Amino acid sequence: MSKKALVIGATGLVGRELVKVLLMEDHYHEVKVVVRRTLGIHHEKLKEIKLEDFDRLYDMKSELDAHDYFCCLGTTIKTAGSKEAFRKVDLEYPYKLAQIAGECAQFQSYLIVTAAGSNVNSNIFYNQVKGEIEGKLKALNLKSLKIFQPTLLLGDRSEFRFGESVGKWVLKLVSLVIPNHWSVHASDVAKSMFVTAKSEKLGTETIEAKRIVQLAKSIEK
Repeated sequence: MSKKALVIGATGLVGRELVKVLLMEDHYHEVKVVVRRTLGIHHEKLKEIKLEDFDRLYDMKSELDAHDYFCCLGTTIKTAGSKEAFRKVDLEYPYKLAQIAGECAQFQSYLIVTAAGSNVNSNIFYNQVKGEIEGKLKALNLKSLKIFQPTLLLGDRSEFRFGESVGKWVLKLVSLVIPNHWSVHASDVAKSMFVTAKSEKLGTETIEAKRIVQLAKSIEK
């Protein structure tokens, strides 16, 4: 069966890696990306859906049909400018896309990247919002919902985040002494998302850092 994938957040750390994987693999005949600006990639399978204002996602519903929906949206309060703007990117848009996915006749799975420590009752606003979106998505009762909870993401960001930059160096030093999954490469998250979607397993599943790494390795075998 010819399948379509849709990616939102394709210009982000995980999103960029995911688009590469989806275009490289034969599982999908079309890869749609919802973007404000072009990715600058030319590929016969790639279809860019330009949307300046993601508040209009539902207005574009007819163009957003796919079998598998990959949500890689994520920002910081500093980048977003306010808590309200942050909630739009990390909660409102992912939820709106999930509603669209659930109403699509050919829908098979919705896969989203949140974060380790997601908890709606957390004292940390970031973790609180991540926990909130997970809860709202579960309440939709989608036939297949896969939640990926990576720890600190490693990779080349288009924006510089000082705290993460320092954190990565610390984690690299610590990992030389203590094996851990305190950090995960964005490329591994992307690979694990593809492997999970390809499996077509039904139900809701939360996939943490250790499992993300295991799934990523399976694509290389």
